[in-house]
Amino acid sequence: MRKQAILLLIMIGLYSCSGQNAASDGGDRTTAPSGDTHAATPRDTAEVAGSIEEEYATYYIAFADTGKDYYALNRQMYAIARALSLKIDTLERHYDARKNRVVLAADAEDEIYRGEYYPRRGTGDFLSIEDLPSFSGKEGSKGWALIAGIYETRAAADSMAATLRAQAPRAYAAPASLYMGCMH
Repeated sequence: MRKQAILLLIMIGLYSCSGQNAASDGGDRTTAPSGDTHAATPRDTAEVAGSIEEEYATYYIAFADTGKDYYALNRQMYAIARALSLKIDTLERHYDARKNRVVLAADAEDEIYRGEYYPRRGTGDFLSIEDLPSFSGKEGSKGWALIAGIYETRAAADSMAATLRAQAPRAYAAPASLYMGCMH
């Protein structure tokens, strides 16, 4: 049921981000018995699923560590930042112990993600604690990922992981399929 709800939200998001609606795209029209004209529903579910898949891209993540103890990863993040002179970028999110989530502030400008997790996107070097399922690609995985960067090449992620190992022996690099489509 949760997967269906997420798929529905993604489909709605894709529709709203496309900048088009059925009335302006020259698509099929259906006339209701009352005589009202309205846009037809998607013709093919596979077509919708295919367009959703096109919104994902493979990037390479440098993981410093993963775990279920947010506070331990947070201490490790600051230690790595000091030792390796890496910047910490939280995207103005904080840990909400009540929700056990990294979230935007309840009064954040972003009304859609206010008080909720907003997944990191974009490449670069930074330290950040992220929701592990968003980066692991493993359904049902739980916990946190202390990441040190998102890269377009495996070599760049491997290089950062090698640098991290002086401070984080469990550091590794791995590919991840990240959603790069419209988030609003």
